[in-house]
Amino acid sequence: MDSADLNGAIYKEFLKGKKYDLKSIDCIIETVEKLLNKHSSDDNPGMLLGKIQSGKTSSYLGSIALAFDNHYDVAIVFTKGTNPLTTQTVARLQEEFSELIKYDKVDVFDIMSIRSQGLNAFQLTKKIIIVCKKEDDNLRHLRRLLFEKNPELGKRRTIIIDDEADFASISFQKEDEVVTPRTIARLINQIRKELPGNSSFLQVTATPYSLYLQPKTEAYLPGQNAVFKPTRPAFTVLVPTHDKYIGGDYYFKDSEQPGTVAWYLHEKIDPKEMERLRKPDLRTCKPDEILTDHKVKGLRRAIINFLVGACIRRSQQEGAGDFPKKYSFVVHTDVSKKTHQWQRDLLETLVEKVKDVLTTKPSELDGLIRESYENLSRSLEVYQNENPRSAAPTPTLSDTIQKVRNDFKFLTVTVVNSDNDVENLLDMHTGQLKLTSPYTVFVGGLILDRGLTIENMIGFFYGRNPKRFQQDTVLQHSRMYGARPKEDLPVTRFYTTERIYEIMKNIHEFDSNLREEIEQFGKDAGVVFIQRDTQDRIIPCSPNKILLSETTNLRPGKRLLPVGFQTGYQSKIAKTVKEIDNLLPPGEPKDPILLDIQEAEKIIDLIATTLKFKEKDYQGGQVPGPDYFKELGYSWDVAAFKAAMRYVSNTSDDKANRGKIWCLVRRNRENYRIRQDSGRFTNAPDTAHVEGRIAKQFAQGIPMLMLFRQNGDKAKGWLGAPFWWPVLHMPQKCKICVYANETAAI
Repeated sequence: MDSADLNGAIYKEFLKGKKYDLKSIDCIIETVEKLLNKHSSDDNPGMLLGKIQSGKTSSYLGSIALAFDNHYDVAIVFTKGTNPLTTQTVARLQEEFSELIKYDKVDVFDIMSIRSQGLNAFQLTKKIIIVCKKEDDNLRHLRRLLFEKNPELGKRRTIIIDDEADFASISFQKEDEVVTPRTIARLINQIRKELPGNSSFLQVTATPYSLYLQPKTEAYLPGQNAVFKPTRPAFTVLVPTHDKYIGGDYYFKDSEQPGTVAWYLHEKIDPKEMERLRKPDLRTCKPDEILTDHKVKGLRRAIINFLVGACIRRSQQEGAGDFPKKYSFVVHTDVSKKTHQWQRDLLETLVEKVKDVLTTKPSELDGLIRESYENLSRSLEVYQNENPRSAAPTPTLSDTIQKVRNDFKFLTVTVVNSDNDVENLLDMHTGQLKLTSPYTVFVGGLILDRGLTIENMIGFFYGRNPKRFQQDTVLQHSRMYGARPKEDLPVTRFYTTERIYEIMKNIHEFDSNLREEIEQFGKDAGVVFIQRDTQDRIIPCSPNKILLSETTNLRPGKRLLPVGFQTGYQSKIAKTVKEIDNLLPPGEPKDPILLDIQEAEKIIDLIATTLKFKEKDYQGGQVPGPDYFKELGYSWDVAAFKAAMRYVSNTSDDKANRGKIWCLVRRNRENYRIRQDSGRFTNAPDTAHVEGRIAKQFAQGIPMLMLFRQNGDKAKGWLGAPFWWPVLHMPQKCKICVYANETAAI
C-alpha cells in the first residue's frame, strides 16, 4: 500500500495553528491513502462516516489539503441545496485555507461566482476548490466550467467531496414501472463519468444507511440506456469524536443510569399536549391562560427551566470572573409555518404575561421559578459531587429568583423557517446561529437541518411524530448533539413524549451497532436484518424493507423486557400464574436450567396475558384513551421477544444447544412498579452484579430467559396479584441483528 506524502507544503501550512488531535490526523491520512490506493477501475466512492455535529467538516478539509500534496489538483465540494449552507461552506474554506490563498497556492470559489468565461490563466496555476450547491443550475454551471469553459480543468485529477452524501445525490423516482434518476443524481453522475479515471469520490455523512443499500457495481437503468456509477462506498473511515462531544450515548444510554447527571435529562411531555402545540385550537389551548393552563404545562415548564438554568450558569460564570455566555433553546414539533406561528404566539404571550406579573406582583412567579430550581438542583448536586474541585457552587434560590426577575426581559423568541431567516441569523465564520440576546428560544423546522449548529443549547423541545420514523431524518434532527461544555449538562433538558424518546433510543442503538461493526470488521461489517415470514419462520430479509422505528435491535448482552405495565387483578390472572408456576422448577435453583424454545415461548405467551398496558386511572386520575399507553411508549412486542429467542438460539455457534435457551428462575421479589427516587417505571427486576453476572457466565452462545416471580403488593404500586416478569439476555457471542415486526418497501 502506497503511503501519502505528509511533508508537502500545502498540508503542512494547512495544519499550522489548528488543533487536530492524533486521532483526527490518523483519520485524514487513512482517508487519503485509501483513495490513492483504490484501483482505477474501481468507481466506488469512499466514505467519511461521522456522528451528528462531530467534526466531519474538519476531517474532509484536512483530506483536501493532504490530497493536494498527493497528485490531486482540483477539489469539488457538493453541499446541500440551501444558500446559507453554501455561503457558510465557502466562508469556512476561505478561512481554513486563508494563508494558502494569500500566497496564491490555493483558490476557493462558489461555482455561481465564476464568470461565464471561466478561470484565467493565472488562476489555473493554483490548486482549485469549487463549492457547488446540489441544485440543477449550480451543477450545470459546474459541468460547463469543467468541460467547456476550462476543459483543461476537467482533465485534472479531482477529488469530489459529497457533503451530506445521502441527501439528493442518490434520488430516484419510479413512474409506470420505469426507474429514472432525479435531476441532481443524474447531473452528479454525468460529472463523475467525464472526470479522469484517477479522480476520487468521497462521501461524507452521519446517516449512511441509504448509501449502504445501493448496488455494489454500476447500475443500468432499463429503458434509460444509462449507466450509473456506483454510490455504495468501497471503504469507510470513521471520523473520531472529540472529548467535548455529547451525542446519542449521553442522551439514550447514560440517561438510563440512575444517579447520574444524564438521568435527569429527559422530561416527558404528554402526547396530547404535543398535539395541541401543532395547530391552533382556542377551545383547548388559550394563549391568555398560558401561565396557568395545565394543558400546556410541559412547554411552560420547559421555558422556565431554560431561563432558570441559563441564569444559574451565567451566575456561576460571573462568580468565577468569566464573561457570561448566551444560551439557546429549540422548539421543533412540525415543519408547518402555521405551527411555527402558533407556537411563537404562545411563547410571546407567555413572555408578555410574565413581564406583566413581574411589573405588578413579581412574587406570583416565584412558585414556577422554585419548581424549576428544585428540578435543576438535583442534577447540579450530582455534578458537584462528581466534580468537587472544579464545579462552581449553585447560586441560592433567592439569588436565582432575583436574577430571573431582572433578566426575563431579555428572553427572545425567534421563528426560523426559511433560507432568508437562517441567512440573517447565521454567523458565517462559526457556522452557528447567532444569539442576539442572553436567552434565545428558536422555533422552526429548517433550524434543525443538516450543517447548522446552535450555540450553547441547553434545551430541546422535540415533537416530530410521523407515522413512520426514518433513521436518517431523525438523526439529522438531533441538533442537541455536538460540542457541549460538561458544566452546562446539569441544566440541560430534553423534552419529548415517551414514544418518541423510545423510538429515538432504538434508532441510536442501531446506529451504534453499525458503527461498532465498521470499527471492528471494516469492509466486512454487516448487520443481519430478519423478519417473520408467512410460515412463521424467522428469516433474513432485505434492509431496504426495514422501518427502523419499528424494530428490535439485538446485540451481545442486550436485555429485552416489558416496562410500564400493570398486572391483571388476582381474580383474573391467578390461574395463569399458577400454570406458569407448574411449568417451572420449584424454589430458586442456583444455576439456570435449559429449556426448549417451544417451552419458553409457551411461558412468554402465558405471561403476556397477565400484563396490561392500559388502565382506567393513570397518575393523577386522568382517563386516557385506548392507545394512551402505546402513545406514551409503553408496550411489549411479544412477537419480537419470541423471535429474538428463536433466531439467536437457532443460529448460534453452540450447535449442541441450538433450539434451547437458558432459564433462570427467581421468586418472592418485591420490586416497586414506579421507582421512588425518580417517578419513572422500574425497568430492572434484575441486577447487573447478581443476575447479570450469571448471564455473562452461562449465556455465551444461546440467550438466557430470566423469570422473576413478583409478589405484586399494592404498597409497591401493583394490584395485589403475584405475577411473572421476564427479562431476556442476549448471549455474549450474539450476531448483531435487527428484527422487524413490520416491513415495507422504502
